[in-house]
Amino acid sequence: MNKMKDQIGLGTIFCLLCLILLIWSVWPLRSETRVLVFEPGELQVLVPAQESSDVGPVSGNSSFPMAFPDTRKVILNWQPIVRKGDPSRITIKFTGSDASNVAGAISNEGSFENLYNAYTVTALARVELPGFIEEPAGISGKVLPEGQDLEFFWKIIPGSDGLYNGTAWLYLQFFPIQGGDLIDQAISAQSFEIKVASIFGINSNYLRVASVLGFIIGVYAEKKRLKRLIIKIYSSFSNKKRN
Repeated sequence: MNKMKDQIGLGTIFCLLCLILLIWSVWPLRSETRVLVFEPGELQVLVPAQESSDVGPVSGNSSFPMAFPDTRKVILNWQPIVRKGDPSRITIKFTGSDASNVAGAISNEGSFENLYNAYTVTALARVELPGFIEEPAGISGKVLPEGQDLEFFWKIIPGSDGLYNGTAWLYLQFFPIQGGDLIDQAISAQSFEIKVASIFGINSNYLRVASVLGFIIGVYAEKKRLKRLIIKIYSSFSNKKRN
């Protein structure tokens, strides 16, 4: 027992504890991805009934609905677990397949018309996440050219421990090329959860600093003991080598 105490002191235990806390505070956290898929022709412009009857068709073919000619995906990515005080990131991607042969795709489907023949499109996104600081705040918007992808991202900083519920929204705005009213359309409202974790409620930044300082203090406290242990190991290795 005394021999074990001579080899492992309180300083060594303190060093190990600080090392464990440091690893916890810097260990990479996993992210989660959710994908919502719209097949060609599925994501359509929902024209109000009064507008469609009063204004009439905005393109040459009134029998087919206006829709995206390519496969469209809404991709949400976030970290379900974050450490208190650590910034995290939420992204929303609106991606599409290759739509270079739009005319061929439409003729094959035969049930919808390319909405870009009648509209210019803008994508808007926002995140509702009470209890977090969000940057940028509010709604972000970008023009969506035909066949292009868009990405929105937010830096989020948690305030306190707990389980938080959020919602990621994606909207589309359609501007008629030949004149008419703007059409607003929500295409995605995905809910998600984020758990904010900590040790004794301590901010992770403070925990990292305290762990490094504690490890240095522990090593300094065990300086003589470690020196004796290294000498003992070296002597034992030398004796075996001689034999």
